[in-house]
Amino acid sequence: GIGLIIWAMEDTERRLATLHARTVDDTRRSQRRAWLDPLTETNNRFFLDELRPTLAREPAGGSIVLIDVDGLKTINDKEGHEEGDKAIWTVAAAVKKLIRGDDYLIRWGGDEFLVVLPGMDQEVAKKRFYMLPSKIEEVRQSPRAAARAYKRFLAASVGVTPFSSRVPFDMAIETADRVMYERKKALKQMRGDPLQRGGARETPNPTRRTWDKTN
Repeated sequence: GIGLIIWAMEDTERRLATLHARTVDDTRRSQRRAWLDPLTETNNRFFLDELRPTLAREPAGGSIVLIDVDGLKTINDKEGHEEGDKAIWTVAAAVKKLIRGDDYLIRWGGDEFLVVLPGMDQEVAKKRFYMLPSKIEEVRQSPRAAARAYKRFLAASVGVTPFSSRVPFDMAIETADRVMYERKKALKQMRGDPLQRGGARETPNPTRRTWDKTN
C-alpha cells in the first residue's frame, strides 16, 4: 500500500512538472509572438522595452543604426499599400543580411528600423551598413524572394551612432535620428524621387513639404 502511495505521488509530480513545462513553453511562445512584427518578422517596440535593461548593463556599449525606407509614402500613394509593404519587407530582409546572431533588429515605426549592435564600434558599423544598398538589390533580384520583394528601385537612409555608459541609449537614438534625416534630405536632393529612377515620374507639387518624416 505504501508503495502504491509513493508511486501515485511520484506520478502526480511528473504530471505537474510536465504541465508546468508546457505552460512555460506556451507563455514563451505567446511572448515571442507579442514581440514580433508580423510583416517583417523582426522584433517590435515591446521587445525593445524588455531589452533596455540588458543594454544598460552592456559594459562595452555598442552602436545603433536607424534606417528609414525612402519614398514609402510615394509608393503607397502611387502603387498601393501592398507594394509599400513589399518595400518595407525588402529593406528588413536586406538588413538581416548585415547583422550578427547577437544583434537586434527592431521595427521602430511604419517605415523605420532600429538595429542594435552590442560591442560594435561606430566606424565598423558604418562600414557594414555602407553595404545596405547592395543588399537591397540582392533581395530584389533573388528568385527566392520574388513573391515578397519590391521590384522597382528602392533605397533607405541610415544614421549610425554609438551608445555607452556616457551616451545613454535614448540619447543615441535621438542622435541617430538626426543623422538619418540629414542624410535622407541630402540624398533626396541629390537623386530626386526614388520612383523616378524606376521609370515613373511625378508631377512637381509646389505645396508639398520638403521635410516629411513619413517620406
